Amino acid sequence: MKSILGSSVLWGILGGVLVVLLCIPFWNMSVELMKAEMAVPIWKSALAIFYGGTAEEILFRLFLMTLLVWITSKIKKAKDGGPTKIGVWLAIIITGVIFGLGHLGITSALTAITGDVILRAVLLNGSLSIIYGWLYWKKGLESAMIAHFSTDIVLHILIPHVIAPLFI
Repeated sequence: MKSILGSSVLWGILGGVLVVLLCIPFWNMSVELMKAEMAVPIWKSALAIFYGGTAEEILFRLFLMTLLVWITSKIKKAKDGGPTKIGVWLAIIITGVIFGLGHLGITSALTAITGDVILRAVLLNGSLSIIYGWLYWKKGLESAMIAHFSTDIVLHILIPHVIAPLFI
């Protein structure tokens, strides 16, 4: 655990920063969604952190990504008999798109689903999913969970309850 903790937290924080930067092209929509996030009591935001870091990582990395890697390895194996790097990356990217689309449910409660909303969800969440997928591949499920947990602290606690109220 000691060997993955620091880098996993760092990747999670960098993922949070990446999401903030990727929100810029969707600025008006992002501000409206941030206002909704700011209205959520902090205790509910904390629960979302635990859900994302555990349930989503188990569902998307341990089950879906692993299944997709297994399928690609049945199509083509590496020389050592394991999955190919292309197969793993294909699984990471497909999982990322599905992960992004999976976040549209909560978004639909806040705004109408349009092409821009779908693009934003897949771009922001899919980017994070690629980070978590890479960590899962290289360092294990715990690393992806810690990174996801760290990202969610930035996105669900720090920004809406500490930083955004200073500006919005």
